[in-house]
Amino acid sequence: MKVVEGPSFQRFVDSLHATGEDYNIGPLALKLGFEKAGAPVRWDEISRPDGTRTSCLVVYEEDETGKRKPVCLVVHDGKRTPTLASGHWWRLSLDGTLEKALYTEGRYEDGKPVRGSGVYKDLDVNSPEVLSAMKAQLSFWMKRYSKLTAKASAGGPTPTAKSPPASSR
Repeated sequence: MKVVEGPSFQRFVDSLHATGEDYNIGPLALKLGFEKAGAPVRWDEISRPDGTRTSCLVVYEEDETGKRKPVCLVVHDGKRTPTLASGHWWRLSLDGTLEKALYTEGRYEDGKPVRGSGVYKDLDVNSPEVLSAMKAQLSFWMKRYSKLTAKASAGGPTPTAKSPPASSR
């Protein structure tokens, strides 16, 4: 289902691709529908004091010359406590179609993920609840990058993420 379209979406993807930090989402890539683990991304993240975090990632492929070409956008919203990390992941095509929705959950002990405790549940991409939550996160990120782009155009700094998403560590 197409959930967003237009030049502002493409500008947002281009801006995140140009300014985001390099990361690799590892085995989560398989759950998000990629053919192999370890999808390279350019990403940004915001962690909040209440333990919630949101991140946005442009997944890309590199050609033989090393040029990076965006493949899709992944939006994440989650929460981490000392014993549990949970979250939602949404994969969108570059034309704004919601291709995949996923809920993840995993236990933590001593600040580290418990191997084998991860639960992955595919969600209905046509569900009103899934669409509403995804649109809220995407809207947040598009507004954020619109403001950052305007600030950078005026000569201000563009903040970037400092640590990888909790659900993919």
